[in-house]
Amino acid sequence: MTSLTSVGFGNISANTKEEQIFCVFVLLFGALVYATIFGNITTIIQQLHTDTNRYHDAINSVSEFSRQFHVPQELRDRIRDHIVSSWTIRYEKSNWNRRKYISKIMEIIKIKHEKMKQKNNEMKK
Repeated sequence: MTSLTSVGFGNISANTKEEQIFCVFVLLFGALVYATIFGNITTIIQQLHTDTNRYHDAINSVSEFSRQFHVPQELRDRIRDHIVSSWTIRYEKSNWNRRKYISKIMEIIKIKHEKMKQKNNEMKK
């Protein structure tokens, strides 16, 4: 694992050209894995803000349209309530799906970690 995250502790080093080339590829692979993870996390956070901005844009557009065309107050309130309720339902559903997806990923990681620990213990014996 240390080879994927850095150049190692220094107690084991590559001596031949083939080992050095292999280490370079392992380090590049590790960098790509970390870049992928951080990129996905950034996308999720950015998507949360995008949804919120879209909601505010919709509310502001309806308010501006209502003022410009002199829509009665009762109808304005009904339109605003519809936007708020539909956004809330959609947001809660997508948020539930994200939590479900993240919990499944965590279960898979936990299972793989346990298998690795078991193999490591078997190798020590």
